[in-house]
Amino acid sequence: EVIHRAEFLTSYTPYQPEISQGILQAIFEYQSLVCELIGMDVTNSSLYDWATAVGEAGLMSSRITRQTKVLVPDLMSPYRLSVLKTYTEPAGITVEKIEHDPITGQMDLEDLKEKTDDKTAMVYIENPSYMGFAEEQVEAIGEIAHDKKAMYVVGVDPTSLGLLKAPGDYDADIVCGEGQPLGNHMSYGGPLLGIFACKHDNKYLRQMPGRIIGITETMTDKRQAYVMTLATREQHIRREKATSNICSNEALNAVAAGVYLSLMGPQGMKELGETIMKKAKYAQKKIGELPGVRAPIFNSFHFKEFTVNFQYKTLKEVNAALHAQDIEAGIPLNGDFNLGETALY
Repeated sequence: EVIHRAEFLTSYTPYQPEISQGILQAIFEYQSLVCELIGMDVTNSSLYDWATAVGEAGLMSSRITRQTKVLVPDLMSPYRLSVLKTYTEPAGITVEKIEHDPITGQMDLEDLKEKTDDKTAMVYIENPSYMGFAEEQVEAIGEIAHDKKAMYVVGVDPTSLGLLKAPGDYDADIVCGEGQPLGNHMSYGGPLLGIFACKHDNKYLRQMPGRIIGITETMTDKRQAYVMTLATREQHIRREKATSNICSNEALNAVAAGVYLSLMGPQGMKELGETIMKKAKYAQKKIGELPGVRAPIFNSFHFKEFTVNFQYKTLKEVNAALHAQDIEAGIPLNGDFNLGETALY
């Protein structure tokens, strides 16, 4: 594999471009491919994971808008929500939840309009949502955010973008997501790779966290070269005044994602999305046919994950029975959401 080459395995932060052209070009290609996939202008060289990317988006939105309120779906991933709060609360930023339609799971636009005001820095959605369904009101949500001059931030599963519309196509200001499915091993939850991108606007770029690799040319013979650019945003120069405290990034995983995307191409990503969707749909149908089981609980298009509700058994009983058969159970949702005996599969 490409990432097993010693140049990539051992390379650290490429502060000296004259001896780091290989890793710099590899990261630049990753950035270019991710921009094409998500429909955005500029991608950084990676963050730690999706959760930290959302946290950085909250801070960046607050710096740009000079406002202190962040709005998120009430069906947001609890893990990502907890990291977002960890990042934003010390900066005096409050996080409020937007309610969902109980039938479809879609964001309640009336509740969003009521809570979006002149103090709102960011409106965040996940598409597909944590519950697995696609948010169908993406344009309307963006318009509500922009009407109050708030940043519209979208979190994505990149494997869905062979089928779903790219966030850049519905006017997202910042896009974050989890790049682990792009050529990185599952490894029971890691290592992860945070995607972070924004529009090509100087006020955004100057507030963007993480490293950005750009193209320049050599002074003597005008040859193409790759360098870290806009580095005055970063902590190795600005220290405590930097846009982010991230230092080491997930460069090796980003290289793997870049190789994967270059091999898959647009058609490969489309076929991947179709395969995931069809297999998930088949699993929903078979599980939903079991007596006392409902799958999914929301009447919307689902891409990969989906919810399963058990009417006659508790999740503890279901999980114990599955584990006895060496089957990994779904994520229990009854502790974080008011959805009864429901798990995420």
